[in-house]
Amino acid sequence: MANPGKDGSYVFSTPEGWFAPDLKNHCFLMDYSPPRPHAVFFALRQEARSWKIWAIWLAGTAGIALGLLPGARLVLVLSLTVLLTWLFFFLKAVMPMRSGPMLTGVVETLERHPFGSGYSTATARQSNGRTFPVVLFMSESELLEREGPIEVLFLHAPRSEYSPVFGIRGIPRATACSDDSTEFRAAPGSGRGGD
Repeated sequence: MANPGKDGSYVFSTPEGWFAPDLKNHCFLMDYSPPRPHAVFFALRQEARSWKIWAIWLAGTAGIALGLLPGARLVLVLSLTVLLTWLFFFLKAVMPMRSGPMLTGVVETLERHPFGSGYSTATARQSNGRTFPVVLFMSESELLEREGPIEVLFLHAPRSEYSPVFGIRGIPRATACSDDSTEFRAAPGSGRGGD
């Protein structure tokens, strides 16, 4: 399979053959089984790597400080709303990270995510027939057209609309003489084939 990172955001390769968008998240989720210890602190450290999160925290904190001045109660309410909204969505994302199992499935088609470019939704089908709606951090319909179905590794989040995908890899295509195929071999000395 070609490196999916050339087409999307799954650029880090693992020894198991998974391409992951973030190696730290992938390793944390794979190395610990649920309940994962310190998931909240791990996610908080990951969040702190983004300048956007720092901007939310600083704007909220500055707004609270300004809101304590006389006549600025609206600023206080808005700042608390911003910080509490961030906290709500942060905890909503972290709880599956702490207790959700990692599952695999096969994705055959991608659809564009309704809320943003660069994201795709799909249905991951397991070998037992169960299906899960998943969200991929990419738009790689070209990859599916070129390589065929892909296997996805996702964090099962039953309370969310979609489960996030943390790894993808190609599915090897069957060859004409694979281990599963039965090959005709004539008995030695029978005068047919193979001697």
